Amino acid sequence: MLTTKSYPELSAVKTLKPIDVDGQILPGGSRGTIVLVYGDGDAYEVEFTRPIPAIITLEPQDITGIGSF
Repeated sequence: MLTTKSYPELSAVKTLKPIDVDGQILPGGSRGTIVLVYGDGDAYEVEFTRPIPAIITLEPQDITGIGSF
């Protein structure tokens, strides 16, 4: 059984791969903050301020936790 780590709201995370945001690319390694958790960590709303200001829905395999900004 494959399990993924669940993160609480306000956790600092970074992307593990480039993400398309309305035609712009958010690079892998971009840092953001989880602002909403769907279900038991099925997906996350993550806010980014740079390099592209955006709030996007990401799946657990798209992010990893980081210590702090």
